[in-house]
Amino acid sequence: MLRDAIEARPVAFDQLKVLGNFSKKEEKSIFDLVKASQVSKPLASGSGKPPRARSNALSEGPRADAASPRVAATPPYPLHRNRSFQLLNEGRAFGAPERPTMLKKMGENRRRASDVSECFRRINLADIQVAEQISGTTESMVANCIVDGWNCVVKIVRLNREGTDSDMVQSALVELRIYSSLPPHPNIARYLFHRKTETSLKLFLTKYSTSLRSLILKKKSALPARSSLEEDVVDPPNAPTVYYFSPSDIAFWLLSICRGVEYLHSYKVVHCDLKPDNVLCLLNNDYSVQNVVIADFNSAKLDFEDCYSSKPVGTAAYMSPEVFCSNNHHLFSYEADIWSIGMTLYEMITLKEPYEDEDAFQVPDLVKQGIKPKLPKFTESAEYRGLIEIYHKCVEIDPKDRLSIRMLIKMTSALIY
Repeated sequence: MLRDAIEARPVAFDQLKVLGNFSKKEEKSIFDLVKASQVSKPLASGSGKPPRARSNALSEGPRADAASPRVAATPPYPLHRNRSFQLLNEGRAFGAPERPTMLKKMGENRRRASDVSECFRRINLADIQVAEQISGTTESMVANCIVDGWNCVVKIVRLNREGTDSDMVQSALVELRIYSSLPPHPNIARYLFHRKTETSLKLFLTKYSTSLRSLILKKKSALPARSSLEEDVVDPPNAPTVYYFSPSDIAFWLLSICRGVEYLHSYKVVHCDLKPDNVLCLLNNDYSVQNVVIADFNSAKLDFEDCYSSKPVGTAAYMSPEVFCSNNHHLFSYEADIWSIGMTLYEMITLKEPYEDEDAFQVPDLVKQGIKPKLPKFTESAEYRGLIEIYHKCVEIDPKDRLSIRMLIKMTSALIY
């Protein structure tokens, strides 16, 4: 077999030697075979023309003809093991007939991939088809969308329309500024592009599988009829593991949220409305959560240009006490996002919104008085101890006593790794 291979594709002995480690005896046999293969083969019977010699593009050596012995080409560069195998396999450097190889097919696949990337760069952003509405109203809504065959979501805000809230329009413009100025981050909803006209603003974003709110509601719907936050309900004993999210899942989601908030704070952005509705999830094939991102920046404050507002912004159950201050001056700070993270953690653990059982109009007073939502009895177990400790340190009344975002990430990472 070795003789047939060498005769079909003659090579220099030194080039063949680098392809493997041979003994002295094997080297002598190979040397003899290579030397014999360098002699011209006789013309085929009945043929009046010598075999056609293939030009050697990779060699600068003399070109072999019919009258002279066939000399193996020596490339002007040193041959390494992989390169020698490629040249030997393709035969281009040694005058052997060219034939399709796996390397050639791989090259064709790479060209096809480059064609795909060329196609991607030529997406027609004018080919937009807005599909069914996901949420919102006629003034501001989120809908499924197809852009030149690519699936995404679009947030549409009506501008300069009679009856449209001017504050909502201003919030949409702030959201556009934040999305378009921030570099991509794995825990921030991915901004694609936008279209702004005199009548509307359209923000195009990556489409995610679901929201954290939907996951909580789905889990909550599976609770037994007797299960609630009553202190005497711990039946069966393994109820938290069966009916609630596992501490490991909660810690993973919490860590993703914290990393997204840390990224926002590094660019001097305060979200101001962190809650499960504004946390989106990407699911795996088995419906487990693959990634968690933060979205919806229409309440956010950028560069602290508007830290004080004449009215509170956000959702009351997730707002910090300092936001509910007097004299119509509501302070927004990094610590306000930490409080919202704590209330979001509370809901992931208990499957209940903060102050769910209280009158909605009394929630601001309860928050200012430092009255926190009740925790169920199962949270006293050892497996939830770390999460409950984080929750308490996030919802301190004094903003200075709350965890920093870096310390929050450190404590949450300790629960996972």
